[in-house]
Amino acid sequence: MYILGIHNGSHDASACLFDDYRLVAAVSLERLTRKKNDGVTIECEIPLAAIDECLAIAGISRADVDVVCATRSFWEMQSYTLRGRWRIKQAYYGLKGDKRLYQTTYMMRKQSTKDAQRVFDLESFRRRYGFEKTRIFFANHHAAHGISAYFFSEFENALIYTADGFGDDVSYSARAAVRGDIKDLLGGDENLHLTMKPNSVGMLYSFFTQALGFILNRHEGKVTGLAGFGTPKAAKEIRSHFAVDERGEISSDFADYVAMDEYAREMCRRLSREDAAASVQQATEWLVCEAIEKLLPVANSQSLALSGGVFANVRLNGTVLESTCAERLFVFPAM
Repeated sequence: MYILGIHNGSHDASACLFDDYRLVAAVSLERLTRKKNDGVTIECEIPLAAIDECLAIAGISRADVDVVCATRSFWEMQSYTLRGRWRIKQAYYGLKGDKRLYQTTYMMRKQSTKDAQRVFDLESFRRRYGFEKTRIFFANHHAAHGISAYFFSEFENALIYTADGFGDDVSYSARAAVRGDIKDLLGGDENLHLTMKPNSVGMLYSFFTQALGFILNRHEGKVTGLAGFGTPKAAKEIRSHFAVDERGEISSDFADYVAMDEYAREMCRRLSREDAAASVQQATEWLVCEAIEKLLPVANSQSLALSGGVFANVRLNGTVLESTCAERLFVFPAM
């Protein structure tokens, strides 16, 4: 059975192809367009170039794909099956030829459902793209991150932990895996349709990246490197704006992400670039390590499967292994 995975995000759009459980190909859109972190656009709602490259590697066509599994990311408005006033808006924009991208989770909220398949027009998708017989499934953002890490690790039992900016309305998730049986601990679909919490240390790190004159979502690694030349003078102050509860869930006292962004800018005005970088790096390490330390006993494991953009931070990954009770960890390479 051929399973095509699609991530049609605004950045790092990609595709992969499995033949049952064997990975045949995995291609990031940026490798073909030569645009760093390239994502989908209004002109093309799915990463067709990456999809077709995967299929070419396997020597099959779109018609041979049995299952498509996609993240609940961006689709053009005409790809949805909508009701009520949204159906009227959809028809209006369709007649005008006005294309608009909407996240699946947004449309699910507007249509009062937690089932992405209820808002997706599968027949239209098959017809437009030539996936003649395919079924489609949608994955939770953080589950997709975490299961990738667990699947490709060598661990039977593990704490699966993810952290990033945000996806499917959360910034963290934790799952306990025991010989392939996976149990949600936090960050699952119970959070859909709830107000998103401004608690992401990934977003904080990105705001510092931008405030230091680098490009958000691209140059966070430069901040990690710059941190090595500074002193974490404000790490305790940054850390004081966050808390980690007994469940291992991180919260903050910021009213919203606008306030968090302004705080990062103010901090970077006050400190040298090196000290600001060192401070947010140290605070990030403290927070993530504290959360993981509280979750490992719940998962009853000393093995860690990590994924999500926060774990592109190589210094953080080393600190997790050095300062928590984890004995081994695996970070999914395309974190």
